[in-house]
Amino acid sequence: MKEKKKVFSLWNGGKNSSLACYKKGLFVAFSVLLVLISLWGTCGGSKIALWNSVTGDASDSFSVDIHIDESKEVEFTVSPDSVYEWTWSVNSEEVKESEGESSDLSYTFGEHGIYNVSVVGEGENGTECECWNVTVWLAIEEENDVRELDGLENYHLRIPKKPERIVSMAPSATEILFAVGAGDSVVGVTSFCNYPPEVADKVNNGEIEVIGGYSTPSKEKIVNLEPDLIVSAYGNPADIIYWLIDKEEHPGIEYPVYAQHPKNFDEIFTHIKITGAITKCEDEASSLVNELKEKLNAIEEKTELLEEEQRPRVYYAMGSLFMTTGEGTFQHDIIKTAGGKNIAAEYLPSWGPFSIEHIVEEDPQIIIYSSHGSESLVPEQIKSAELKTVDAIKNNRIYPINENIVSRPGPRVVDAVERVHGNLSGLFNIPGEGSTKIKGAYFDVPFMNLEISTKGDKNRALRCNITKIEETEVQKKLPIGKEVDFGKNFTIKVEAEKDLEERWGIGFYNVNEESWEVYEVVEEEGDGYGDDEDGDRSSYEKEKKAIKAGEERTIELDDECVINITIKAKEDKDVEFTNISVNVSKELSISRPPAIVYRYFNITADNLTGSVEWLKLNFSVNESWIAANADNNTTAISLFCYDYINDTWAELSTSEIGERDSKVYYTATKTSFGTFAICAPLKLESEQSQLPAPEVEVTPSQTSMPAQGTPIPTSTPTPKPSPTETSETSGFEAVLAVVGLLAVMYLLRRKEK
Repeated sequence: MKEKKKVFSLWNGGKNSSLACYKKGLFVAFSVLLVLISLWGTCGGSKIALWNSVTGDASDSFSVDIHIDESKEVEFTVSPDSVYEWTWSVNSEEVKESEGESSDLSYTFGEHGIYNVSVVGEGENGTECECWNVTVWLAIEEENDVRELDGLENYHLRIPKKPERIVSMAPSATEILFAVGAGDSVVGVTSFCNYPPEVADKVNNGEIEVIGGYSTPSKEKIVNLEPDLIVSAYGNPADIIYWLIDKEEHPGIEYPVYAQHPKNFDEIFTHIKITGAITKCEDEASSLVNELKEKLNAIEEKTELLEEEQRPRVYYAMGSLFMTTGEGTFQHDIIKTAGGKNIAAEYLPSWGPFSIEHIVEEDPQIIIYSSHGSESLVPEQIKSAELKTVDAIKNNRIYPINENIVSRPGPRVVDAVERVHGNLSGLFNIPGEGSTKIKGAYFDVPFMNLEISTKGDKNRALRCNITKIEETEVQKKLPIGKEVDFGKNFTIKVEAEKDLEERWGIGFYNVNEESWEVYEVVEEEGDGYGDDEDGDRSSYEKEKKAIKAGEERTIELDDECVINITIKAKEDKDVEFTNISVNVSKELSISRPPAIVYRYFNITADNLTGSVEWLKLNFSVNESWIAANADNNTTAISLFCYDYINDTWAELSTSEIGERDSKVYYTATKTSFGTFAICAPLKLESEQSQLPAPEVEVTPSQTSMPAQGTPIPTSTPTPKPSPTETSETSGFEAVLAVVGLLAVMYLLRRKEK
């Protein structure tokens, strides 16, 4: 209590105490004023005029728009009244130095983002600093298919920076986002988004949320994810798109929407490119598009010169036999590029129903079908009596294709082209020079396609796998019923009626010589293999290997990885074949198994007859590979088998059977031949040596992007040396200091009275 009285007495003392206090306060106030005036003179002694070419005035904060493959050049100028040494920086990176009473910078903005342009001047009067905050927006206009909706014809999508929270409303959009390298920014997908496999992994561990179905997305879930970009596609509900774009529905918050509805390959590639630009993954997107185009070009080189009558007639069934795609669809592009003729192109501008009468009338040679959200009805529908005369059904050329690669306008459409081309390759109708009834086509190694016609114009297609063209003379005459050796790589056996009405031959096209050779088919007496006078002719009949019903047989294979195969025949019929072939590859143009791949291989049986109960494959893996990829766990190695219909891999039961010569040997059992992959299990990301963890770039003071419509914070540059305030700012603070000083003096005078 005494201490409080003492303090009180200091403020309420006599006249001498008041005068002392007044003088002391006046001294402090003048000292502060002198310091402020000194600072004002050091930093703001000269007047600087600013100018930029966008606003044409002294504005220090503005925005510009750029488009895809476009940049914007902007000029900046500072003009003081004395000489300075100037240093210009963009986002703290020095870009130019100059000296003089003024300085300018011409800078080209090639990417969208938030930029800070600053200039620091060093002179006799001190240091000057000026800066501009520039927001560069990426504008997506005609390239955005959301404009197909009524009322949105002029919708402008503007993106100010790389999106950090992306919601995908379609499986094709998800595939494109991950393919260009933007998968880490995806926070929401539909329940149908199942490729690439890491999508499911991210959903399961909570990194990505499922927003609902492709046609039934939840508006609430989309909003809760606070996306700064939404990628939609044809088939998403229009009412959701309208709501997202309508600013009156959510004042102050914008949901930028980029929609995709490509009708052909070029538009698919454009959408991939734009997605890469929006997400700042331009290099990855460009590399992907180039790779896809190279694969398509390789097929087009074989098919682009085919005349309409030379193309096999193709019908594609979507889920039901009576639903198909017409000319204005990318499925039409798939069929045409693969070498076929889409029979629905003349009837439908897009996709739609197709009658049974039209199918019978157009008589497709091949029917390709896929499921469409559920199991396909086609296998049952083709049994209709009305369709029994259709060429494809009569000759059992009905081929399933994975719905995901044929119905999604994304990177995997090229896989669909390769698959359809393989289905068509035995039916290209290219007549050989000099032959009448014989039609054949040889495009390139490793496939030769021959079609021969016997009496009654009944066609038979032969497809021979070869590895190279041997420079050896072959039989100019082919004996009926005999297998003839055409070098080391393939044989042909001709079957024909005895009473041929006319001579006929096989047309063989040699791409190296760019010419046709026609081999005559002759009927011979006895066991002769041709004219005995021609010593350069040879032929032989391959002997079939047989496995009796219910018995097993082990076949040694000429491969360093796949050692042998044991085949067991079913109890009811012998199994016969001429040869077991193993083709080993490090890569395949199909989806990868969910594991680390050591080796792919395809195993087939030539001229196979009878029924196989099971196959037992014995194979080996190098110990060094197991050490690097399976942590020396030899029992972790598995064999996977590929299902071409469903585009999936199934893991087979695999057992270790021994070690020798730095290799570990395994065995696995399967019920049929096919495509296999020897694999090690995927490791945890922190442990996996084959898949290094991605490097994360840390940006100082990095903040997440606010929703569009709210102010976007801009960062302050860090020039060297650190700038002081401008003359205008310093002058304003000095005035405030003087006002404050006068207020203090006024209060002290009142205290004195």
